[in-house]
Amino acid sequence: MGAPTSAVALLAVLSMCAAGCGPKARSVAGGEGTVTPQAPPRPAIEQQLPLLRWVPVDAEIVVVGTSLDALEKLSAVVEPLAGAIGFSSAELFTSPWLRQGIDPAADVVLFTRGQDITLVASTIAGSDASPPAALDAVWTPLGGTSNAAAVTWNMLGAEAGGEWLEVMQAAAQGSGFSGLPAAAQNLVGDAEAAVRGHLPLLPLLASAVGGEEFLSCVALLRAAGGLRLEAAMQPDGTARAILEMPLTPSSLATIGTVMGPAASPGLVSLRATEAGHLSMGVDLPNAATAFRENGCPELAYEIDRGLERVPMSPPPRAFHAAGTRFDTSSLGGSVALQIPLRSKRYIAKQLGRIPGRSFFESNIRIDGYPAKKLSVPTMSSIYYQLSDSQFLFATKKALIGAILAPAIGPNREVAAVGLWPARFPQLRQYLRSAAPSNDVADLWHDLLLRFEFAKLSIVLGADSLVVDLAVRPAN
Repeated sequence: MGAPTSAVALLAVLSMCAAGCGPKARSVAGGEGTVTPQAPPRPAIEQQLPLLRWVPVDAEIVVVGTSLDALEKLSAVVEPLAGAIGFSSAELFTSPWLRQGIDPAADVVLFTRGQDITLVASTIAGSDASPPAALDAVWTPLGGTSNAAAVTWNMLGAEAGGEWLEVMQAAAQGSGFSGLPAAAQNLVGDAEAAVRGHLPLLPLLASAVGGEEFLSCVALLRAAGGLRLEAAMQPDGTARAILEMPLTPSSLATIGTVMGPAASPGLVSLRATEAGHLSMGVDLPNAATAFRENGCPELAYEIDRGLERVPMSPPPRAFHAAGTRFDTSSLGGSVALQIPLRSKRYIAKQLGRIPGRSFFESNIRIDGYPAKKLSVPTMSSIYYQLSDSQFLFATKKALIGAILAPAIGPNREVAAVGLWPARFPQLRQYLRSAAPSNDVADLWHDLLLRFEFAKLSIVLGADSLVVDLAVRPAN
């Protein structure tokens, strides 16, 4: 997904020239007087993305869209969910005013500096855009031979920084964001991606909490650098976004040492048919130790606090589940669990508490794999397999059969979660048990049913950590 090495090297050289080789008067040997040389060439990325020349070097988030149409379609998918958590794009990409005066089919660039957001686009000749009063902003031509214009506003409702236009014009004449290696690495990629972006991890988190001094693990965050974003609408209506965090070889090796056993192929396949799934592929006690050894005791402490609330002792090495519903009173439903263990002591003790278990339990084999069937009167039958290293549990024979086959190869999935709301008959009931009021639960229930599914996975790639998010609206 990254740019070729030669292109990155070229951009690095060009950025140094832009910073230190500006136009100067010089003498010409054998001639008279002086001549003023031309300005150094612009970075190569601007040939593909001309609007990028206006982005200042201290921009934080930088997003490139193939068109305003593309941004509008993507933001419309997540708008209901964003609005429910207090963030709305209704005054941004989906607003009719934004189309007034600019070409909705041409490239657009969005960037942030502090609390200010700037959108750069190509204007339509003779147009006069007029944004709503809710945004204290107007389209401003950027001058020169370019037909580019920009609109800037403050995300907190305050007046945007007064020098923003001068800063952009200075970037266009000197060195800006496009001269940084991060620009080529993060903004040039899959031609089918409607949106590509650069998100600096440490500055974003520091801004959210009030400064680096309030962040733990600053050294680790600084080493992680920036995130690379790609997003697009797929033909089936799914909005998909991929965030990629480059990692150093030492970081990759460290993460590899704290990964627990992977989900079995059968459990992964159940994600396509069940209402929800949840996997945690990291061995959390090992992760706490690794954070502590790598100068991040704060995060290690938070993991340890969370592990104290886990009823299983010792804690499992990973956790994988998929299902649609589960009735704790009858043990009925459709649920499959795969729990890699450090010790089977805790699970064996819980099974031992079932009165007369030996009378209701039988040994079975499914596709050659041994398992047990437990049929307690007045309750549904359950199926399980317990070994020194793993506990498998299912409410149906077909489910235990699906998860008995062991995983193949090392675990690369850090975490995964997904929900298909329409498949979940007890969704409203569960939300009411968790929400502060029935009205809030019903609001979220109706909101979730507006989506066919939402799923997220975090996977350890060859040289990066990859976050893959997909959301599809309901028909």
